[in-house]
Amino acid sequence: MTHPRDVLLGAQAIAGLLPVCDHYSGVEARMRKSLQLQAEMAEEFGACVFDVTLDCEDGAPVGGEKDQANRVLALVLIAQAATNLIASQAMNTLATMQKSIQLAHILPGRAGWELRFVIQGGLRILDKIKDLNYAMLENRPKLSKFDFVVIAWRTLWM
Repeated sequence: MTHPRDVLLGAQAIAGLLPVCDHYSGVEARMRKSLQLQAEMAEEFGACVFDVTLDCEDGAPVGGEKDQANRVLALVLIAQAATNLIASQAMNTLATMQKSIQLAHILPGRAGWELRFVIQGGLRILDKIKDLNYAMLENRPKLSKFDFVVIAWRTLWM
């Protein structure tokens, strides 16, 4: 049997000592509001702090359970589509930045160095986005002081 901490928050479930807190919601407006609150709090705290359970029965009119399940599925698919779109755009951005490396070496002086820093900063953020499995609705990538050292080092050796 799988423990909820292994599936509800993915890798974040074991990141803290707080137990998983489910927020149950069955009415469509409240489901959307709950998912929005979850995303806002994840951005504020840097990690997803609670799970939302979208209820397929509660909130559905009698005999409307199938429609309710379809609404829940649609909300889940929207979130997955957003993650897929983020992954696709990140890969396109990576390809563009890799092509820009040649230009950074051609540009003389300060302009070339500034472009190198921009490219390396972008590549570092893309690394962080990839490390989050492109699930940026739950988490936002952040650069630390160490990341700036890495960017500077990579810029010098670019």
